[in-house]
Amino acid sequence: MPAPRDFTDTTGRKIPTAWHALAPILGVALVFRLAMASQTIVHQPDEIWQYLEPAWGRLTGHWIVAWEFHEGIRGWLVPMLLTPSLALGHAIAPDTMLHLWLTRGLLGLLSLGVVASFFAMGERISRQHAIIAGWVGAIWVEIFYFAARPSGDGIALTLTVPALCLAMRLRERPSMSLAGMLGLLLGLAFIVRFQYAPALALIGLLAVSGDPRRTLLPLAGGSLVAIALGALADMAAGAPPLLWLWRNFAINLGENRSASFGTQPPWWYVTQIGATWHIAMLVLLPSLVAGARRFPFVALIALVVIASHSLIPHKEYRFVILAIALAVFLAAIGSVDLWKVLAGRWRAAERINATIVLCVLWFLLSAVIGATKPFSAYWGNGRAANTLLAKAGRVPGICGLALFQEPDLPMANYTYLNRSVPVMLLEGRRSAASAQAMAPAFNVIIAPRLAAPQLPASYRQVECLQPHKAPEKQKFCLFARPGSCTGTPGDFDYNTVLRRLGH
Repeated sequence: MPAPRDFTDTTGRKIPTAWHALAPILGVALVFRLAMASQTIVHQPDEIWQYLEPAWGRLTGHWIVAWEFHEGIRGWLVPMLLTPSLALGHAIAPDTMLHLWLTRGLLGLLSLGVVASFFAMGERISRQHAIIAGWVGAIWVEIFYFAARPSGDGIALTLTVPALCLAMRLRERPSMSLAGMLGLLLGLAFIVRFQYAPALALIGLLAVSGDPRRTLLPLAGGSLVAIALGALADMAAGAPPLLWLWRNFAINLGENRSASFGTQPPWWYVTQIGATWHIAMLVLLPSLVAGARRFPFVALIALVVIASHSLIPHKEYRFVILAIALAVFLAAIGSVDLWKVLAGRWRAAERINATIVLCVLWFLLSAVIGATKPFSAYWGNGRAANTLLAKAGRVPGICGLALFQEPDLPMANYTYLNRSVPVMLLEGRRSAASAQAMAPAFNVIIAPRLAAPQLPASYRQVECLQPHKAPEKQKFCLFARPGSCTGTPGDFDYNTVLRRLGH
C-alpha cells in the first residue's frame, strides 16, 4: 500500500493525511454499530436458531433445537465463537441482556475492518477517495445494520471485505505471512457461508496472481487451518466434522428443502436492490458505474455473488449483502470521480468543499433508504416477541413458561428468556384443555390477549407489548400466577412439540 500523502481539496487548502481521518470515521462507525447491538430486533430468525441459541445451549445446557440441527446441516464454528462473549456477559450481569449486547457489540467492533478496508482500497487512488469510501462504509444503513447481526451473512461480510483488500495488496507486494492470513480469512468465510465459494475463489486467485511461488502454499495452508478449526468446533459439539457441508447441500438443494421457505425468480435480487434503493438509484447507479471503471475486479466479485445466488430458488436479501456492500463501495469511489467531472464543468463547484458535501450527501441517501420501505420494515423485526421473552424471564419466581396459541413457530428461545426453566408449547384445538391439565408445571404464560379467557383462572395479565393495536392483533401478552411449579413438561416440552410438528 502506498505511503500516506497530504492532499488538497478543490479550494487548494491542505487536508491532513487521510489516515488521520480514519480514526474519527471508525468512531462514527462504532457508534452506529453499538446502537444496533443494543436493539432486540432480529433481521431473520436464523440469528437466534442457528447461532445464538446453540451457543447458549453450549453455555447452559438449555436451548431450543431448530430442525437444521436435527438434520445435521449446520456447522458449529460460529456458535462456538459466540459462546465466550455470551458467557462473559452472563457472568457479569446475569439478570440483564448484557450477554446479547456484548456479543452483538463484539461483532460490530470486528466489522470495523470493513470500514478500514474500504478506506484502504480508496486510498489506492487518493486521500479523498479514501475518506469518502471509509465514511460510506461507516454510515451506510445496509452495512451497519448487518454488521452487528449474529448471522452468517454479516460475519462473512466482515471476513471477506478485508480479505479482498489484502488480496489487492498481495498481488502487488507478495508476502508469505500475509498470504497465510488471507487464507485464514477466506477459509473462515467459507465455513461461515460456503455459498460465497465462487467469490472467495476469485479473491484467492487475485492474491496469487502476483507471485504464485510465494503466496500459493501459505494461502492454502491458512485456508486449511480455518477448515480444521471448523472441524474441531463440530467435534467439540459432538457432530461429525464438516459433514454438515454435504448434508446442507444435499438437503437444501438436492431435496430442495429450502424451497419450502419460498422461491423467487432469477432476477429477484436485481429488482429487490432497485426497490430498496429506489430514488437513491439516481445517484447510486451512475456512481457505481464510474467506480467499477476504477475497480473492475470488485465489480466482478459483486456480480459473481449475485449471479451464483440467483441460481438458487430460495432467495433472501441478506444472502447477497456482500455484493450490496461492494456495490456501495464502488458507488462511493465513483461519486468522487463524478464530482471532479462536475467541478471541471461547473466553476461554482470548485469553491465547494467536495469532501464535506459528499459526506453529507451519502448520509442523507443512507437515511432515506433506512427510513423508507422496504428497508424500514426491518427495524421492528422480532422486537415484541423477544422483548416479552426477556420480560418473562424477569418475572419473580418463574419456574416454568408456557407459550399458548402463539402462531410463530419457533418463537421461544432461552437466549432471550435467560432462565433455565422448562418451556412448554400448548397449541392446536386442545390447547385450552392442555393448559388446564398442565397448569401446575408452569407459572408464566405468553399468549394472545384474546386467549385470556381460555387460561387457568389463577392467571392475571401482566403486560401486553402492543397496547396501541386492537386486542385481536395483540399476540404478545404476558400472564402469571402466584406459587411454585410441580410436575414435568412431558409431551408438551417445547422441543418435543416442535419435532412433532416438523419444525
